[in-house]
Amino acid sequence: MSTCPYGESVFHCLYLNMFLFCQERFISKSSYLKRNLTSLSDFTLSPPLNITASTFTTVAEFCYNRKIHLTPTNIAAVITAAELLGMKEGDINLRNVAESYFQRIVCMEGLTVLRSCMALFPEAETTASLGSRCIKALIWENDDVDDSVLDFVVEMQLRDFQMVVCSLNGRLVNHDVLYKLVDLYLKVRDICHHLFSLCVYV
Repeated sequence: MSTCPYGESVFHCLYLNMFLFCQERFISKSSYLKRNLTSLSDFTLSPPLNITASTFTTVAEFCYNRKIHLTPTNIAAVITAAELLGMKEGDINLRNVAESYFQRIVCMEGLTVLRSCMALFPEAETTASLGSRCIKALIWENDDVDDSVLDFVVEMQLRDFQMVVCSLNGRLVNHDVLYKLVDLYLKVRDICHHLFSLCVYV
């Protein structure tokens, strides 16, 4: 027996029903589900993973060996879902397929991918360092950081910004741009430097 913990939420019940319909396929492709559901006859999907219905559909299509539609606007969500679900096993797995696409487009579409990460933090950064990797690609391409990137960065929540900056600290050889990002964020957010503890200051 399976339970839907979301009351009258049609979206979440459809989400759960879709999972139940292709449960075996999902378990065969996902180490996370294999680990948590194989030996269980009763489960409750709570709390839900940070995976939207649209992303879940893409994951289901991959599980049925169908060609999946990847775009700059959904690639961050698909990579994050692949990480959360542990879909990294086998010669052809969702994580590798999505990563290959990300590598091909990040220099040209990095800002679009970066914007899509906003709703996926902190998982997008903690699982795959997507935010910091996008910023690094944009910096490398332009040898500086343009206003469009700066405008996005100052919109980030403090926790997410700290996380991305800490990751960038280990990725960038030249930290001048990183200091520029930090200084701008502190000024726009009106945060005192001595209250802003960042691993970039080492």
